Amino acid sequence: MHRIIDWIKHNKLLTLLLAFVLYKFVAVPILFNTLGTNYSGSYNGVNSMMSADIAPFNFGGTRGKLYMPSPVPNNVPPQPSVTDRKIATDVSMSLLVKNVSDTANKVVDLAVNNGGYLVNLNTNTGESGSNSTVTVRIPANQTKIVIEQLRAMSVRVVSENISGYDITDQYVDYDAKLEGLNNTKTRFLDILNKAVTVDEILRVQQAINDNQTQIDDVKGQLKYLGGISSTALFTVSISTDELSLPYSSNTPWRPMVIIKNAVRSLMSTFRIGVNASIWIVVYSIIWIPALIVYKIVRRIARKKSPNKID
Repeated sequence: MHRIIDWIKHNKLLTLLLAFVLYKFVAVPILFNTLGTNYSGSYNGVNSMMSADIAPFNFGGTRGKLYMPSPVPNNVPPQPSVTDRKIATDVSMSLLVKNVSDTANKVVDLAVNNGGYLVNLNTNTGESGSNSTVTVRIPANQTKIVIEQLRAMSVRVVSENISGYDITDQYVDYDAKLEGLNNTKTRFLDILNKAVTVDEILRVQQAINDNQTQIDDVKGQLKYLGGISSTALFTVSISTDELSLPYSSNTPWRPMVIIKNAVRSLMSTFRIGVNASIWIVVYSIIWIPALIVYKIVRRIARKKSPNKID
């Protein structure tokens, strides 16, 4: 330990240079990789949700504004009088493929050919390989067929999840609200026919306009609920690298995955070392002359020291 401290005292310039290299190529990359991992998932997660929920729906060839229904508490029991349940279906699949771009295009074509449409497409190319996330909506009655065709496109299905949630109660509530608003509109029209003064006519007409706005909003809600119950939302993750795919494994210990991670870590360390060497060589035009000057000054100082003592 004392020898290390003595070496640092006698080689201050070289110590500062080594500290700079370690900070530049070890500490900073690790920090940014950690932050990037923490934020990218949240960001990608948020980006996917917005693409799926805000994207305009196209039912029957018409394109219009959609309205997101207000959430209904989960503890509301289903209404037994409703026999035609409305179920919204979400399908998520992670596919290992040979060619990401071709497979992504095939997924889009598959959706269109089955009466669906593209919601969002995101493709990235990194050091570990290409990956893409395709979000499409497909008629609900084509769900099983499309799942089978997606399986056939892949080298291997890494994960697959199908979930459904009942939106019947929301639909029934909005339908009842629409009926009440229509009845109110009818009463307003009767009052308008009986209005005499201009002020009465204007006030009733304003009430009718406000009522019609509410009717249009509720119709939009019903159209939205009908749309998501008649279609299934597919989120397909595609990659040439299994480790880039989102999935939760049921196997607690997988040696091949550990080996791949170890090799990647080794390659990353090797790249850091090569990058550091390149920086040291490039900056040699600065630190080598500075080191030479430091050595010369130190040697001169040593020669003068005995004379001062005498």
